[in-house]
Amino acid sequence: MKKDDFSFLSGEYLPAVVAIHNSCEKRAIIIKTFLSLICLTCIAIVARSQDRSDQDIILTNVREIPLPPDSVHLLATYPINYQTQTIAYFNLNYHSGRQLYAPSIITGRYGKGKILVVGSDRYLKEPLIQNENVRQLWKNIIGWSLNNNKQIGIEGSEFDRIASIAKDMDVKATIFDQHRFNNLPVIFITREPLDSMYIQRLANFVYDGGTLVYVSSLWNLFEESKYATDTTRMNEVLTKAGLYHKAHHIFVKSASDTMFTSSIPKYFTVDSIISNIENFRYKELFYQKDEALVPLNILKLILSAGPKNSKALNDLYRITDDPLNKYSDTASLKKPLDATNWPNLLKYLVRLQRDNEASIMKHTYRATTNSDFPGIVPDNALRVTRPVKIKYSNAWSGLREPPITAKRRYSTGLYVAPGDLVKIVLKNKNDTARNIAAQIGAHEDDVSGAGGYSRNPQNLTKIFAMDQDTITIYSLYGGLLYFNIPVADAGNIFEATVINAIEAPYFQLGKTSRSDWIQHIRNRPAPWAELCSDKLILTVPSDSIRALNDPEKLMRFWDEVMDANADLAVISRKRVHPERIIVDNDIRWGYMFTLPSRIMIPNDESVGQLLNESYMKKSGSWGLLHEIGHRHQFYGLDFVELTEVSVNLYTLYTYNKVIKKGIYQSREDNTRESVERSIKEYIKNPDYDKWKTNPFLMLHTLYYPVIDTFGWQAIQKLNASLRKIYNIEYKNLKPYLKKKENDDRRNRYFVLFSKALGKNLGSYFDKLKIPISDEAKMEVKDLPVWMPDWFK
Repeated sequence: MKKDDFSFLSGEYLPAVVAIHNSCEKRAIIIKTFLSLICLTCIAIVARSQDRSDQDIILTNVREIPLPPDSVHLLATYPINYQTQTIAYFNLNYHSGRQLYAPSIITGRYGKGKILVVGSDRYLKEPLIQNENVRQLWKNIIGWSLNNNKQIGIEGSEFDRIASIAKDMDVKATIFDQHRFNNLPVIFITREPLDSMYIQRLANFVYDGGTLVYVSSLWNLFEESKYATDTTRMNEVLTKAGLYHKAHHIFVKSASDTMFTSSIPKYFTVDSIISNIENFRYKELFYQKDEALVPLNILKLILSAGPKNSKALNDLYRITDDPLNKYSDTASLKKPLDATNWPNLLKYLVRLQRDNEASIMKHTYRATTNSDFPGIVPDNALRVTRPVKIKYSNAWSGLREPPITAKRRYSTGLYVAPGDLVKIVLKNKNDTARNIAAQIGAHEDDVSGAGGYSRNPQNLTKIFAMDQDTITIYSLYGGLLYFNIPVADAGNIFEATVINAIEAPYFQLGKTSRSDWIQHIRNRPAPWAELCSDKLILTVPSDSIRALNDPEKLMRFWDEVMDANADLAVISRKRVHPERIIVDNDIRWGYMFTLPSRIMIPNDESVGQLLNESYMKKSGSWGLLHEIGHRHQFYGLDFVELTEVSVNLYTLYTYNKVIKKGIYQSREDNTRESVERSIKEYIKNPDYDKWKTNPFLMLHTLYYPVIDTFGWQAIQKLNASLRKIYNIEYKNLKPYLKKKENDDRRNRYFVLFSKALGKNLGSYFDKLKIPISDEAKMEVKDLPVWMPDWFK
């Protein structure tokens, strides 16, 4: 047979009609025609094979993909451009029973190459790597990535099991050099990249046609940083392929033990999100099923993290182009921004982004949102040069402290106006080695996850390392000036000169006279003010203190509150550093929240209560006193269920000792009759699962009968016992580094509580259905049994 008879293999087309002169020629034509049909069929099959989706290839013969045993370790990767494919996904389980999904295995394209992300490195280890479906998954990933090649590059021993699987496929796995990839067609990596040149080589590798398989180890980094680092530098590569990896994990262990692979949610496709914004169909598609959080997060990532030349970003810019001014773009207390109005929201977020970009190009740029928050400074406000001298102590306060790697902020009474260039000159040049930083602004919480904004939702602070004896600082937002000193710093004094700052309203108990305050200080032009004592600092809008006539009287009241809390927590009334309360328009968690570094409260009637000594002495504020109580709890000793319960012992104690109200007068619904009714109703059908989810029921049943019978002395004795243990186990450490299992903590708490009262509380705890071990009960068996009268 002539070579030309197989020309169809090179794609040549045989004519359908051929003149036939004899039977031999006819037979030849028949054969050629038959082979041509076979060829066309083969070409069609190959074409269909090439058209197969990534998911179809990667999930071939994979019946299910099990979740890691510690399922929270599975992290999300979001699509932020077109041409991504979700292979598998999982339920974030953000709230119990809520279906909120995120991609866990996903692919994207960049240039001639492709990237696949697997959301957990647990799939490289036992027990998952022994699962037949997981092994099949890896076989498919290797096959998908190779494109007829027979060699893959692996980062190191983490991929030994993958190398073994590849060997069974007659594929060679070699450890690659980060400086050269030796023409490898595929690279498997899992480690956090640190070198910028390596990251760029990875991006170039994919763009030129390589396949990159990234198996996330971000959970390890997330955990090591105590949940502060929730992104990876791998995103510098992934975003080019329309992917963004983040430490969004399963919040509550999933009811399902496998990933999902069918019925891919519409919001995993960027086109289905963007194409339904202008017509407002996104509300029907995403809000009716309470799923909007994920697609909205994807839109924000496109704006904040996506490549500047991406089609998705340009499409969003087109949508937010608003020449007719159909959409509002303000976020303030007077006119909050509704985050469910996506065109409006996107216009505002684009505005913020352009502000940030302008500030990078020009340090004197002022954000266009400042008039709403944090506020503006008059152009004619006097700029001053002031020496700053900070005396401090890093001795342990006896309370839960920030981690040893953190810094504590110290006030200066100065304000940096937006767009101003402020110079700081160190008095001692050796201080450049102390890791001290200058911070502009008090509002560091990113509240962009809220359903609406009453301010620019970004972190509005800016931090500068004091690593030179003279530095220049600036901020497009402006803010109060602080110096952040490491909690591990061995010194006790810091001095510098600040040039070109604004003076802020700044009251210091024992230093600022009332006349100076009224005549000068309270009218200073900075939009934020601070009222300080050695025990507490209040950071408030300046408008709220312009008419405050007696800050000394106010701060002495708050010192009494802090002393009452110190007494019950069994620490010295003389504090080594003050606590902080900061007002914010938007609160990141709940109505108010407390961290070791600060208490955050909303800019509403709470501010009026905070600054009104007469009101507080007459009525108190459960919310404010509750948050201060949180700073004094025995974290790590109280069993978990007491977190929102034992805090209210401090609230009640303050009401009693400072506001002069008894435990039945602190709240309208806390009368003696209502508490007794609550107790009797519960003990009719006691249920620990029900009990532990109701903080006031717990307070009424566990603590009110004790205080009613034995007085506050019983709680003081209990806390004295807890203090001895706390001072040994938790000094200078974050409590969760050493805390015991919750059952052990509950048993120990029971024993200490019994001994503080000199009573056997076994029957009491049994009545409440609080589980206590027999061993713990044996420790107090010789004490007289006690049961409150209400329980009999």
